[in-house]
Amino acid sequence: MIRDHSGPTLTDGDELHCRRWHPVTLRHTEGTEYTRRMLYWECRGQHFYAGQVRIVGRHQTRPQRRMMPAMTTRPDEDRDAIIHYVEEIDASTGERRDTWMLYVGQTRIGDETTEDRAIRSGLHLGREHGKPVWFLDRRGYPLKPITDDDRTVSFVASCPKGHKPSIELKAGAVRHRLDELEFFCISCGQNFKPDAKSKANLRRYVDSADSWY
Repeated sequence: MIRDHSGPTLTDGDELHCRRWHPVTLRHTEGTEYTRRMLYWECRGQHFYAGQVRIVGRHQTRPQRRMMPAMTTRPDEDRDAIIHYVEEIDASTGERRDTWMLYVGQTRIGDETTEDRAIRSGLHLGREHGKPVWFLDRRGYPLKPITDDDRTVSFVASCPKGHKPSIELKAGAVRHRLDELEFFCISCGQNFKPDAKSKANLRRYVDSADSWY
């Protein structure tokens, strides 16, 4: 079978169609980088492998429906905060590397080496300068709006057996989909849902200044 690699890539929160639309989510919080980028969807109480983060999906998918404030303005590349992804080639070694350049208007403020750090830094710039933040990602134009829901937050959870797995989630997933999510503990090899107290603490944490560091 010929596989089409030209479609949209997957990310946490996108939706996959299997009779109806299901959100795809990250489930492995520990292990190799490949394992931690595996996405799954749930149907009739069972979980199925959907693909890898930022790899074209094998099934019919659509981008996540983010709950974010409506963008009432169009991007102004002469004034707004812009995160600009480029693939650079080292002149001496020929090696390719991913770079996320940060701009306010036409002024280049700095660079980041990962997408998560670029989004975090871009949001800082937006707050500092009072400007909306836009992302020119690997897919190119048009610019995509970035809000605090797109920021990755890291925290330590507690599974029922007392293990402390490290978890990374988008802030929007914590705010809007926490009741649907399960965490994975690699120590006991089981999924678990956070209890009500843990969810309340996590929601407070994601909106606090501490979650930025």
